[in-house]
Amino acid sequence: MTWFKSVGKLVYDPVRPGLKRRNGPGWAVVEIGNGITWYYRWLLRSWGIDVDVPAWQAHITVCDGSNIDPKKYAEFWKKYDGLTIEFEYSIDVYRFARFYALRVQSKQLDAIRAELGLKPNYPFHITIGSTSGWQEERKLNRK
Repeated sequence: MTWFKSVGKLVYDPVRPGLKRRNGPGWAVVEIGNGITWYYRWLLRSWGIDVDVPAWQAHITVCDGSNIDPKKYAEFWKKYDGLTIEFEYSIDVYRFARFYALRVQSKQLDAIRAELGLKPNYPFHITIGSTSGWQEERKLNRK
């Protein structure tokens, strides 16, 4: 597997305008340049795979507000806010459920999760997009 190095900024409890579901406290993400996801959406489309743009800008989820020990949360939350995070991403696109993504690895992110008492070997990823039309399919299936 080939990996590229990049960087992003760690943000705790990010503001996510435009999302219907608001995320509560305990979310941390690495905000990255949208160029990575733009390129891979273009690549997927050139292969004949139609994908929708994700609901939020390019990012890597570090934690999603669940399973954080309250004591560790009080001690370590926002400790690294705004820190530049180094990561590597695989150039191999993979699909899970209705999403296309790139695998990510980062020793810094592993260490941050460990401080918060979260499970190791978290499947970090960058979401490229979702299968085009899935929202319409979901609406039809609910009727």
